[in-house]
Amino acid sequence: MFPSPQQRQKQNVKSNVKPGFYTIELNKSVWVIPECYQKLTPVGTGAYGAVCSAECITTGDRVAIKKFTRPFQSPIHAKRTQRELRLLRLMRHENVIDLYDMFTPDSSAEALEDVYVLF
Repeated sequence: MFPSPQQRQKQNVKSNVKPGFYTIELNKSVWVIPECYQKLTPVGTGAYGAVCSAECITTGDRVAIKKFTRPFQSPIHAKRTQRELRLLRLMRHENVIDLYDMFTPDSSAEALEDVYVLF
């Protein structure tokens, strides 16, 4: 069962999550995502992140969300993250999923730790 908006708000106050976002644990990893994305289901994990499917409650669309694993832990990781995002933004091919949006729950560039990509 999914937590009610009131329960999520209480959790968010405790964990310092910015407004409009909520936390959920998937596969032993904490995800902080916008409240409009619900019904998260793990899809897979890889060397650079994890992917889950979700439903946008405002549009009804099914989306895939990729959470990059520690994208800025080193200059090499930052470069790989930047390279992947640039390629996804530029590529248009029937066998490559389109990048729809990106977001971070972090409030400033100094606090930037997590990057999520929406497909």
